[in-house]
Amino acid sequence: MSTIFDAVYGTALVCGSPYFFLKFILSERYRSGITQRLGWLGTRKGKNPCIWIHGASVGEILTVKALVKSIEKEFNNLDIVISANTNTGLSVAEKCFGGKKIFYFPLDLSWVVDRVLNAIDPAYVILVELEIWPNFLIAVTKKHIPVILVNARISEKSLKWYRVLSKISRGFFESLTNKENAFCSRTETDTTRLRNLGIPEAQIFTTGNMKFDNMVTAVPEDTKERLLRLFEIGKDDKVIVCGSTHEGEEAILLRIFKQIRSKVDNLRLVLVQRHIERVSEVIKQIESAGLSCVRKTDLDKGIKIGADIYETVILCDT
Repeated sequence: MSTIFDAVYGTALVCGSPYFFLKFILSERYRSGITQRLGWLGTRKGKNPCIWIHGASVGEILTVKALVKSIEKEFNNLDIVISANTNTGLSVAEKCFGGKKIFYFPLDLSWVVDRVLNAIDPAYVILVELEIWPNFLIAVTKKHIPVILVNARISEKSLKWYRVLSKISRGFFESLTNKENAFCSRTETDTTRLRNLGIPEAQIFTTGNMKFDNMVTAVPEDTKERLLRLFEIGKDDKVIVCGSTHEGEEAILLRIFKQIRSKVDNLRLVLVQRHIERVSEVIKQIESAGLSCVRKTDLDKGIKIGADIYETVILCDT
């Protein structure tokens, strides 16, 4: 069963080897955690049953904060390990769940997945949103490890894709619909799509969006004051904060900011790009728009914005 997907991955690697080689050489993002991605983790310490929670990146990791707290409150005899796909996701996991075993999710090659499962030996696996990897799912099913998909969302495009995978591999379909698994969906629409995928209705639960479970706590006044001083924001300033921006979005936001600024006095802009490795690219876009840029890390070092404060975009690069 896994041989099919290993062959597909192998073919893709061979065909795209020049591209992947350049990415590996030029991008820290692709080199990060390569040994862990290949399954060299070391055996998990501790003898308690283990829950493995996996979220792709920052958003998914933050989503499970309340879930982890609830598990720890209800079950004090369980170990929790957490994995992520991206270096930013891993960094956030280390900040949120320090003290737990945090690692990169393995490449979806059968021999790599088996090595990691033997090292972690999870009793349960919790996947966030739609992190379903064929070889991984087949491997955990073989080991009779229940999989719980939380905050599950599935688009029409994803539905078609998983239907194709199910036709290619009977093993994948049987693993997906395994009676030991459970699916906690965001909406009734997601529930319907999961049903249409062939998952038994008794295994699907519409639980809502887990992101709302992470209650926003009030920011301490001293923190507010510190940031106001750091960003040199005056009492009459109006601040636009654009967070989690992706490629192509910054150019649009900068253009709109300049249009609004021509009509609104004392307007400031703070940009927070989604992926930290894009900082240099975003700085070039800001400068191309005819604006100045100051990085938060420079402000932290005591550098001042200067006279052109309303011509300067603050870029959060931490």
